[in-house]
Amino acid sequence: MKNRFEQDGGAKVAFTQSDLDVAVRMLSDKWKFQIVNALLKLGPLRFSHFQLYMPSISPTVLTEQLKALEAAAIVFRTLSETGKAVKEYVLTPRGRQLWPVISELEKWGKAVNTEAGSIAADNLPPHTNKSFEALKERMVVRKVKKNELLLKEGTVCNFIGFVNSGAVRSFVTSDDVEHNNDFYLPDSIVCALTSFLSRKPTNCNIEALTDTEICLIGYERFMHLVEEDVAWLRFAKTVSDSFFMRKCKRETSFLKHTTSERIDMVRALFPGIEQLVPQYHIASYIGITPESLSRSRLSALQMKKSPAK
Repeated sequence: MKNRFEQDGGAKVAFTQSDLDVAVRMLSDKWKFQIVNALLKLGPLRFSHFQLYMPSISPTVLTEQLKALEAAAIVFRTLSETGKAVKEYVLTPRGRQLWPVISELEKWGKAVNTEAGSIAADNLPPHTNKSFEALKERMVVRKVKKNELLLKEGTVCNFIGFVNSGAVRSFVTSDDVEHNNDFYLPDSIVCALTSFLSRKPTNCNIEALTDTEICLIGYERFMHLVEEDVAWLRFAKTVSDSFFMRKCKRETSFLKHTTSERIDMVRALFPGIEQLVPQYHIASYIGITPESLSRSRLSALQMKKSPAK
């Protein structure tokens, strides 16, 4: 008796294989599946929401995966339905068609897990809808006025914040001169992390550069979350790693890069910063005068306009 390949001359099997190749290329790793799964179960999400739901993923990898899903027409960005000028990620009709696929994969994974006895926790999605809701229940929304301090030098940082809208800076003061050492734009996490973790007074100030809306969770409430769900420790590690890498990039830039390269670094670290943060604050962050920043930007613009020889 002929098998199916022999009956069809391989045509149908090859066609099916080609379709499978397309699907595998579009959803080529666990992160894309988890992103789609989060959107299917939770609805429209901001970048910072994904970081909470999947704390093991780095901001860089998350950005790359979301861009790939956008390119595949599985997700798109749109303004929040709340009316705020905040972008959210939403599934396209093509993305919503993945619901039965994700559902069946979860059933299959559950069956395999049951047969095997257990699977390493690191290979499973770190947060359930329940734990995500537990976080939201503990957070408070605070509207901060322009130039208002969220944290003052000499005090202990008792919060982790998630910027919904606006812009925030961190700065230190030396000889009555302010030096910016970090910025927090929409969908980023704001915290004086060393003070938050050590419970010692900070040497920095955190100030709103514009009218800003931030979701805050206090230290004690966050620690209760960690006690309830150890996966939040992985989230804390991800935040810590992100802060550390940004600090390292800035320090390396001071030692090795030209002014033009530092400007490019800032644009890469803080997309859209020039629309939200005054030029003199950016100049302070990269360690030059506002005049030098203006000259460098003008020079770069002229080089782009000059015809190639």
